[in-house]
Amino acid sequence: FFVAGADYTVSPHCFISVRGGAQNITYVNLTGEPDEWNGFGDVSTTFEYTEGSYFRLGGKYGRFRTDVVGGFLTEEQLTLDQESVTVYGTINHKLADRLTARGSGQVQFGTFKGGLQDDQSEGLYVLGVSLTYDLTEFLALETGYNYDRLDSDQSGCSFTRNRVFVGVRGQ
Repeated sequence: FFVAGADYTVSPHCFISVRGGAQNITYVNLTGEPDEWNGFGDVSTTFEYTEGSYFRLGGKYGRFRTDVVGGFLTEEQLTLDQESVTVYGTINHKLADRLTARGSGQVQFGTFKGGLQDDQSEGLYVLGVSLTYDLTEFLALETGYNYDRLDSDQSGCSFTRNRVFVGVRGQ
């Protein structure tokens, strides 16, 4: 990765972050796969509307790993990675001194590179809500719900998933 970026404080409560550059994609164990260069970027803005509460909106672009493999017979059948665009948002709201609510969402559209799935697409949609109660500065109780949906051009790969979690978080 070659990265350049900047952070800008618009006001005491509003911040903008911009990162961009180039990434080199190399598959050293595959014959005939030349180095490729790809641009990437990540832009976000954060607005703090009260102490301990904020919302953030952003977007990313680049090439990333994928769990899609393609075929196993020849190197030409392997799906190598995915070029994707992601838009995300988070709202973090302090309900009380130790209690915080959080909501987040993400939409990602990707196109596979290489192999049997070359140029096939998928869309990922993620929504989540959670509550965190801080027991101490370093220990918290957390509960939440996440909804995930994947719409894929690949047969049998689309799904929806509901997840509920309860846990203890240390930091």
